[in-house]
This record gives sequence, C-alpha cells and structure tokens, in this order.
Amino acid sequence: MKGNCWRIGKICRNLVLYYANSTQYCSKVRRTGKKMMSAENKHIGKKKKELVLILVILAVSALLYAGTRIIFSKPPMRVEISVDGTVIETLDLNKDTELTVEGWNDGTNHVVIKDGTVHVTEASCPDKVCVNQGTIRRTGEAIICLPNRMIARITGGE
Repeated sequence: MKGNCWRIGKICRNLVLYYANSTQYCSKVRRTGKKMMSAENKHIGKKKKELVLILVILAVSALLYAGTRIIFSKPPMRVEISVDGTVIETLDLNKDTELTVEGWNDGTNHVVIKDGTVHVTEASCPDKVCVNQGTIRRTGEAIICLPNRMIARITGGE
C-alpha cells in the first residue's frame, strides 16, 4: 500500500506541474494574443536576425567602398605639403624633387618625390612614424608627422 501511495503522489505532482505549465501558457496566450515560441523557434528567429544584420553590414561596406573609389578616382597630380594647417608647398608629382620642410617647433622632415610617389626619408621627430610609413601614390593618401605638424597629401587633377 505504501508503494502505491508514493506512485499516486508522483502522478498527482506531475499532473499539477503539467496543469501549472499549461495554465501559464494559456494565460500568456490570452494576455499577449501570441503563442509562445519553443526554444528551437527562438533559435531560428535569432539566426535570421543575425543573417539580416550581416547582410546589412556587407551592403553598407560595399557602398562605402564604391563611394571612396569614385571620390578618389582622379589621377594623382600634385602633393600638398602643409605645416600646422597651412599649405606651404604644392609640388607636381611628375617632377622628381627633394625638399626639407621646416615643421613646428624647429622640427624638420625631408620629403622626396620620385616616379610619382612621395615618401619621407628623414625626420627630427622621436618616433619616426612618418619615415616608417613608406611611400604614397594614390589620390587622398597622406603622410602625417604629428610632432612636426607636417602633412603631405596627394591631390588629384581638376
């Protein structure tokens, strides 16, 4: 008899839990007017949202890339060298030139224009980022020396 009572108690407990869960489900359906999603359906919905987000990011990236290609499509013609925001020199990229630029606070940068490219060979700045940057050759590219406040930017033809 004792074993039967235990089984009946277990069955009753399971029925109560089932009823409680179903009433929560039904009351939620009545309140919201929507059926609850199973864990599987939630996972699928989340994947769809992630896929849409990835596609939107790719589309925006493609538009930005195409826009920059169109904006900077002019052939490189000149290099503008400015110190502390004022243009001090505009040089033709087709002529090989070497120039020492007096920067801010008596700093210097040695700028070389050769074969349509621009690079800085020497600088008085401590970190030498402008020297290590290498050569630039496309419209819109720039070499920037922050300690000397020097910017060498390639501009296109008009």
